[in-house]
Amino acid sequence: MQNRSCSKPRVSRAIGALSLALVCSLAIALPARADDDSTAGSSVGRVSVLHGNVTMQRGDSGDTVAAVVNAPVTVGDYLSTVGAGSRAEVQLDAADYLRVDSDSQLRFTQLDPSQETVQLAAGTVELRMFKADVDPQVDTPSITIRPDVAGEYRVSVASDGITTFTVRSGSADLVSPNGSQQIGAGLTVVISGTSSAPVIRPVAMVAYDGFDTWNTQRDQYVEDASSDQYVNADIVGADDLGPYGQWVYQPSYGEVWVPYTWAVGPGWAPYHYGRWVWEPYYGWTWVGYEPWGWAPYHYGRWYYAAGYGWAWYPGPVYVQPVYRPALVAFFGFGSGGSSFSFAFGNVGWVPLAPYEPFHPWWGPGYYYNRTVINVTTINVTRIYRNTTIEGGVAVVSHDNFTGGGAYRYLQVSSTDLHSVALVRGTVPVVPTRQNLSFTKVDADHPVVATPLSSRFDKFAAPAKLPPTFDTQRTAIQTATMHAPGGSEPGPNGSSPWNRFDAARGPATQPMEKPMDTGTTGSGPHPSTNDPWSKFNPKNNVYTANQGGPKNQNTSSHHGGKQKPSGGSKNPHR
Repeated sequence: MQNRSCSKPRVSRAIGALSLALVCSLAIALPARADDDSTAGSSVGRVSVLHGNVTMQRGDSGDTVAAVVNAPVTVGDYLSTVGAGSRAEVQLDAADYLRVDSDSQLRFTQLDPSQETVQLAAGTVELRMFKADVDPQVDTPSITIRPDVAGEYRVSVASDGITTFTVRSGSADLVSPNGSQQIGAGLTVVISGTSSAPVIRPVAMVAYDGFDTWNTQRDQYVEDASSDQYVNADIVGADDLGPYGQWVYQPSYGEVWVPYTWAVGPGWAPYHYGRWVWEPYYGWTWVGYEPWGWAPYHYGRWYYAAGYGWAWYPGPVYVQPVYRPALVAFFGFGSGGSSFSFAFGNVGWVPLAPYEPFHPWWGPGYYYNRTVINVTTINVTRIYRNTTIEGGVAVVSHDNFTGGGAYRYLQVSSTDLHSVALVRGTVPVVPTRQNLSFTKVDADHPVVATPLSSRFDKFAAPAKLPPTFDTQRTAIQTATMHAPGGSEPGPNGSSPWNRFDAARGPATQPMEKPMDTGTTGSGPHPSTNDPWSKFNPKNNVYTANQGGPKNQNTSSHHGGKQKPSGGSKNPHR
């Protein structure tokens, strides 16, 4: 099989500074801001493919939930493939994939920018490395396996705990207290005994089977990805865009991605088909249910393109991308326009368009700090242009947001958005255990927890586990209660959001053209806290030390020529 030589370094964490208003400072444990370089946090993996029954046991709570495509994976999480035909693929970063065969159990114990570690207690996995930019390793009850170069590495743990390791391509070191031993391509070894005194012996190479065939198919899918030349190589999930949309040229941004109508359906809008879940370090995280719904919800910006509809702008290809749990603006609407309490109101959000103000509510670190919560009553239609597209704003009740059921979107008009509470900082919505699930909570069909293998007891615990969910929840609850106006509802009718009554029915679907909001001007100005503001096409000037046209498309994973703008890829490949 071909080894891809593209360079895909890990995601960095630098983002712009925040402006502050109506400040409440609390010395409690809350997610640190992502623009604070002093916080060393955990990276995030992604469930990229699923077949059959796959469950996850969360590391921050112990809850067992059904895995879904585009579910985030963090340190301490367990993954189980239950029954014949059940398989999963977890994308560890832009160049490394972990494929999991049926009846397997594993735990993610390290997901750092330079080191990724997985503990395999039962079953079979393949670690596929397209580029050796990171140092992944697989721990088994008998041995530690550290690949040296890009390649294909198959690891199995049998019912008796014996490890079988095969190098399909590449080379790897077997590491134990007794030293290390390198295993080259085309070799298989069996490792028995304990991790402190393993016994290693060569055997005949494991024959190719259905799992290997599936791995080859997945390799080909990644190799055929059509988005390489349009996005920075570090944008995870861009490989999934080609079958479901096309790249078109826009004078203001260069190449943008537009989903096919058949792939999303009429009236579709971003950040509607999915749900908000609570994740350690990052807080409220959007899980998109579209098969391509990772990259466009964790990188880049959305806007409405005339003649095409919703379009995703990935940003200039030479700008280092940063993973974010979502790129939206949250609207706070509780008891009064500037209240921090959402308990008696509704929760709304709008996708950020290019160059718009960006106010993180999370951070990769999690520590005791002085956390800022602030809101401002404002006319958001003058700041966020997607609020002027019917369906661009999503609004649900507070109970719907935290209750775990299917979202029942409420109607919203442009007039309703002229006086709302815009959140800049920690979102004062206290998560519930229902927010730990990636799917709609169904009391009649609960997820059955798979008993974890006793072999996990033989492994070392993760060096850095995330804070428990109860700790996180208490911190948010305390912050909300102590913030101005956070514990008591305002007088009846005092909230500018009380007009969003669930009795009004479901939300209006997005129109095919923008709404007339009565505002003037050509759009919002770039924000000083947005790292993209220096690439504003309205200025037609670069303040960064790069040359060339906006959103250069000369970079490619494969070094090929630029594809014609607007060209589409066969969606049925």
